[in-house]
Amino acid sequence: MLYEVNAERRYFLTRTGKFGLGRTDINVGDSVCVLLGGRDPYILREVKEHYVFMGNCFCEGVFLGDVLREMKEGKRMKREFVVH
Repeated sequence: MLYEVNAERRYFLTRTGKFGLGRTDINVGDSVCVLLGGRDPYILREVKEHYVFMGNCFCEGVFLGDVLREMKEGKRMKREFVVH
């Protein structure tokens, strides 16, 4: 069963060394982010002046509660994205 769940997924490491699992078509340079109101971390790909929504992912230590706490501590910043 585990193979079937992960058949269309790819492992990745972030710049900060966090382990993740996302779609097979993710690339180096894609961004892992938590969208306010979202349930999961998501992957966005920058294309010219906007971002393309690549889908959800798993990324260790990247959950809405953790990100909100780190924003309050000044460790993360809030950004706005134009998504197509």
